[in-house]
Amino acid sequence: MEPILKFLQYKLQEDLNSIANWLLDNKLSINVKKCKLLKISTPQHRTRNIPINIFINNVELEQTESYKYLGYWLDETLTYGTHIDKIVKKVNQRIGLIKHASQCLNRKYAVMLYKSLVLPTIDYGDTLYSVASDENLQLLQVIQNKFARSILKVGPLTPSMELHNRLKLMKLLNRRNLHFALLVFKTMKGLVPGYLSDKLVLIPADRARVTRATTRGDIQVPHTILARTDDSFTVRAAKCWNEFTPEMKAANTVQEFKRLYIESIGYV
Repeated sequence: MEPILKFLQYKLQEDLNSIANWLLDNKLSINVKKCKLLKISTPQHRTRNIPINIFINNVELEQTESYKYLGYWLDETLTYGTHIDKIVKKVNQRIGLIKHASQCLNRKYAVMLYKSLVLPTIDYGDTLYSVASDENLQLLQVIQNKFARSILKVGPLTPSMELHNRLKLMKLLNRRNLHFALLVFKTMKGLVPGYLSDKLVLIPADRARVTRATTRGDIQVPHTILARTDDSFTVRAAKCWNEFTPEMKAANTVQEFKRLYIESIGYV
């Protein structure tokens, strides 16, 4: 076993022993059958074939390639491919029901069903999986395009923008960007827990050197070495905030900010 994995195994086992002892002291128990071991690393450093033996109450944890936590599928490399595959399977089933029901529903109510039964599933956690590959994200957009074409009864040559405009649907890329922008705005306004808001700090105004960034109320974008770090919340949020207009940054409410943001992307 590589030294780093050996060290991680030791520290993880030490922490789990402490948790197990605390539970025992407080007359509580843990369901070991629901506990899994998921090793997370970059695709270049995957160590699936190297076993890591972790125990809870002398029961070895099963190692898995993906695991569902709070409705969100985590995989070994955090590429979110597994989560998107699960979304595709679930929403395809629901869209099938809507298409079947649309035979006795007009277009308005079919779209209402789509927005209430399908979009919440796609939206859940999209501020995280938005860093997935374009190929995986396109799978979701293709589903929405097919739904729009079936409801409008048009062929595959009809431009997707026309489909969305006629049904008053926002493209999924725009929805993901909107949801992340709302999260960033709430973070800067102190409307989220401190573990997020503490990560974003405005560039301090230097009395001796006033720059455009300080007058705009920008956030210092952290310097990164690894390309993967560019997908972190701190980096993405800083870049997102810095692109907001002064009016958007000064918005007093979430509703006001949302209106200004939607206007800025040309969506009505």
